[in-house]
Amino acid sequence: MQSLNTIRDFLQLTDTIATSGQPKLSQFEAIKDAGYESVINLADVDDSPEAEPATWAKLGLDYTHLPVVWEQPTLDNAQQFFELMKQQDGKKLYVHCVANRRVSAFMYLYRITQLHMPEIEARRALNTLWVPNPIWQAFIDTALQHFAPPKF
Repeated sequence: MQSLNTIRDFLQLTDTIATSGQPKLSQFEAIKDAGYESVINLADVDDSPEAEPATWAKLGLDYTHLPVVWEQPTLDNAQQFFELMKQQDGKKLYVHCVANRRVSAFMYLYRITQLHMPEIEARRALNTLWVPNPIWQAFIDTALQHFAPPKF
């Protein structure tokens, strides 16, 4: 069996959630063999292999494509992602984009605003992969303000 660590920017976040950059079609079976049941792809439409949906379906994995434009992440994208994550609760989930930058930012936001994880802990995983560029840092700051739970 091929190791998941050979997939671009692979990161095991929890026992049930892993993230990465775009896996090669030849690596999809390793993801299935590792027990993943569902896949979310945040890559823009132009960055996703045409055969991806059919390949996941052939392997029996649920697949959802939520295209996020690299230069224009939106609060709508984040809200849709949070809803997808809630729908996947209890499943072993694999989330990817092109280079695990979009995903790491969205997982950072999800973990803080939806799971109420301490920011420093969520940031560790984010910064394992990258330090967000100005576009993404501005998006993260806006999303944190928008989705943060009310303080009493």
